[in-house]
Amino acid sequence: MIKVSFTADSKVVKFYNLTALELLEDMEFDIYDLNEKRDIEEFFERAEDFVESGEADELADVVSARGMDPESIQEAVLIHPNGNEIDLDIDDIVLENISLEKYVKEIKEGEIGDIIYVRSEFGSGTWDMVADYDESDEVDPTNLKIAYYNCATDMDTYELLSESFYDPLCDTLAPDFLTFEDMEFELEEFIFEPIQVYGELYVIKEDLNGKGKVIERISSERRLVIGEADEI
Repeated sequence: MIKVSFTADSKVVKFYNLTALELLEDMEFDIYDLNEKRDIEEFFERAEDFVESGEADELADVVSARGMDPESIQEAVLIHPNGNEIDLDIDDIVLENISLEKYVKEIKEGEIGDIIYVRSEFGSGTWDMVADYDESDEVDPTNLKIAYYNCATDMDTYELLSESFYDPLCDTLAPDFLTFEDMEFELEEFIFEPIQVYGELYVIKEDLNGKGKVIERISSERRLVIGEADEI
């Protein structure tokens, strides 16, 4: 078994389809006019309470994405099965661009009119990744590959969702997608301590250009629900 561990400033973004989750049994979506500021605020507060309680995570698998800031890595170490530790230089690891569009596609599987609550969490994270490996084999760290969220590859979608949930993840590394040669690592443990949390509301709409569905922010504000604004 080979192990790679990273510790860095990290971001976790979760997407909750509140309509599909039947947010609160006594909550009637029809009574809210989400074009009115007062209704948006009341709906947002109930949505945040529901998500914060943990009920939403228990009801269904939540679409989530996470990344770490390559400029803030405090620890990057490879542990060989024989116990030897190798300090990793992130510049020696090959970056492999991946698209955030995969998460957008999952969200768009909802119905038109579905309300999506997006929760963006910021804090310190530690990834412990493991993979089967022959103890006798040498390990060349330059054969490691790590995923990189490059929003330049999603420019059309990013422009549509600018100032949105794309922002925290752009230009971050994704240790969840780590490989060595042709071998994929698995997550052994992820320890995350959020110090700041934002919430946003979106709605799935029909694309007026006939290209399927789009995700549109209901409110122009990303609301801070935990922490202080100057902590990022």
